[in-house]
Amino acid sequence: DGLYALSATTVVEYDNHYEKTDIIAQIQDVMELPGGPVDIVVGYEGFDNNYSAQYDKHSEGGLVGGSAGNSGAGTRAVDSYFGEILLPVFAGVELNAAVRSDDYSDVGGNDSFKVGVLWEGNKGTSIKANTGTGFRAPTMDTLYGVTTFSANTATDYLACANAGISQSACASKQVSTLITSNPNLGAESSDSTTFSISQDMGELTPALNNLSLRLDWFNIEMEDLISSISTQDVLYSDFTNGNLLTGNYEYYDATGLKGDGSAAGAPVGTGTSATCPANATYYKRLGVSPALYTIRSCANGRIDYVGASYANQGEFEVEGYDFFVDYTVELGGGDLDFTLEYSHIEDYGGAPFIGSDAHQNTAGFNGLPQDRYNLILNYTWGDYGIGVTNRHIGDFAFNSNCASQEAGGLCTKEGPYQDKYDTIDIQARADFGKYGTVSIGVINASDKDPLPDKGGVNYDTYTGLYDNRGKITYVRWKISL
Repeated sequence: DGLYALSATTVVEYDNHYEKTDIIAQIQDVMELPGGPVDIVVGYEGFDNNYSAQYDKHSEGGLVGGSAGNSGAGTRAVDSYFGEILLPVFAGVELNAAVRSDDYSDVGGNDSFKVGVLWEGNKGTSIKANTGTGFRAPTMDTLYGVTTFSANTATDYLACANAGISQSACASKQVSTLITSNPNLGAESSDSTTFSISQDMGELTPALNNLSLRLDWFNIEMEDLISSISTQDVLYSDFTNGNLLTGNYEYYDATGLKGDGSAAGAPVGTGTSATCPANATYYKRLGVSPALYTIRSCANGRIDYVGASYANQGEFEVEGYDFFVDYTVELGGGDLDFTLEYSHIEDYGGAPFIGSDAHQNTAGFNGLPQDRYNLILNYTWGDYGIGVTNRHIGDFAFNSNCASQEAGGLCTKEGPYQDKYDTIDIQARADFGKYGTVSIGVINASDKDPLPDKGGVNYDTYTGLYDNRGKITYVRWKISL
């Protein structure tokens, strides 16, 4: 039976049946303002979504070692109404306002908006500002998945503390975990603000003709993040009295759990402490949702089961700016164009651990460089051209020094630092008229490999940051008929 359970072939079939209806009306020249006509767009969007995840019967029946999963299903109907208006209040000044109302059959409704202003001066100056709100509904699997068993590895600091063992000496172990969806999840919400200013320098002085600059600043703050709560997250919260668990307890007269994670024994009372009544054998500490809990033995405080799930926990903030430069100058019978696209992240982070109210800015930490840019030079003469692009990724700290959860868990950057990363792309092109355009180029001409991690090995950690394709040489011939 054991060999059968370990060698079973598991199968899951996901299905999303989606039907959508859109109705949009655009109304122009509603009225006339000093800056021009007023335009309005209104619309309706509705969709029905039927979701299901069907596992094989052996997995559903608990006959597969390790619990491959269980089937789940759910339905969602959404009705959304939206509108947008453009108000050219004065010459060079436009106001833009948009509103959207969404009604979800499973997670409730939400109203969001955006307000923006555009000012274009007569000296080549343009200023844009926008502020707005948004939301993101939880996915169907986080709402309707069925309980799955997993033996996750985690560290029970509370049990170690009660036994007089220090955190550094507290060993991790496998903990029986019941992972459950959370039908009570709410939507994430966000507030965003952007500001942009651009300037055609040639409008200020002829000496800077063909030079344009633009600076974009952005800030996004997200609340009620839909977080996947792990076994370790729950145990941390149990140890530090974090906000994943409450101070309410239930006591039972027998050990064990049912397949859905509910207690198998008979309840013998409730309370607000881990001190069990005389006739109890284990206790359950309740969480902020029914799917989050810990179950421990009354005799020795040993962790028996953890309930893990999803919850609206924590905040996240992203702040930064982008800077663009474009300059064209006549040179040697052709045009030399210089372009800079620079991006800097000032803040990128949220709680250092789930259940914490502190803010950890992780910009510049391992795998999260603060600076990137593309520097592009293009020279064209007649029907010919050549271009060189330098793609740059900034450095970041490999290590971090983090405080304990009791001290807030905040981390500081520690060396060594990752090197800066630069690649060079080269392209030459020629336009032969009716015979087409031919381009010859090399991407990553120096064949730069992804930079290694602190262990000196190219792990998959950085393949999303650095291009691992190596040098690519290409020839393209394009003909338009």
